[in-house]
Amino acid sequence: KWGYINVDGTISLPIIYDNAEQFVDDFACVSFNGKKGIIDRNGNVIISFVYDECINANDGVFFVVEGDFLICLNKFGEKKFDLKFSMPFNFYNNISICQSSTGWGVLSSFGEVIIQFKYKEIKSFGRFFICKGFDNKLHLFNKDKKSFIPNVKYDNYRYLNLKLLILGENNKNGLYSQSMNEILPFIYDEIELFSF
Repeated sequence: KWGYINVDGTISLPIIYDNAEQFVDDFACVSFNGKKGIIDRNGNVIISFVYDECINANDGVFFVVEGDFLICLNKFGEKKFDLKFSMPFNFYNNISICQSSTGWGVLSSFGEVIIQFKYKEIKSFGRFFICKGFDNKLHLFNKDKKSFIPNVKYDNYRYLNLKLLILGENNKNGLYSQSMNEILPFIYDEIELFSF
């Protein structure tokens, strides 16, 4: 069993939990009788122990899993939204690319849908998301401006490494940096990276 103790060794919350995570913003995800919920530093149950999974995302926002649904709750247990999803999600810099029944999208750890769940594929590249629609057209989303770049006309993409991206347009390829600065124009049939 798990519980919480102070640095002086006194028990601050009883050792009764199946599993316990660290406190973030005064809340912690814990398991009790095989289900997960959220408690505060006083041991008060904030989110009942009825969920298969939970994440203390940020600033009193929690994501819980119930069956096939990802549910976003506030610190009062009120539902902000839910999504049917099929991929696990992890937050990095307060954002997560995840999949719902309607496609891929991007969530913030504050419960905000940044990119709607309507894409065939989404990849992160530097300050951008590369979003491939079900029509196979590419869309570039600027993370800093939280908006799509208008009039994107690329047909395909391929990573060379974490800092270089090949974009295709009309069967020709060009090379771009993480900041989407053009390194090579769209005049090449193939581009490969070699080291010397």
